[in-house]
Amino acid sequence: MGNHQRLINKPNHADTQNSGLISRYKHPIISIEHILINWRYDLNAKSNPFGLERIGVYAAFNAGTIIWNEKYTLVIKIEGSDRRFHF
Repeated sequence: MGNHQRLINKPNHADTQNSGLISRYKHPIISIEHILINWRYDLNAKSNPFGLERIGVYAAFNAGTIIWNEKYTLVIKIEGSDRRFHF
């Protein structure tokens, strides 16, 4: 199993000490490691012969959760290494 699969399948347990209003978890819901490799790099040897990163990710934030098509969807705010924000 690859590193990304291990990361997304890692169990995340709620902290036992909570306020009763929200639950905090041991591991972050989203982090830079969750960004897919093919989003960060152009894996085509012709267009990217040196394997340079095309979208540098500096930080990932939990922007919010919405229900879309009857499923919960996490909308993530990402700060690029150029300091621009993307959702």
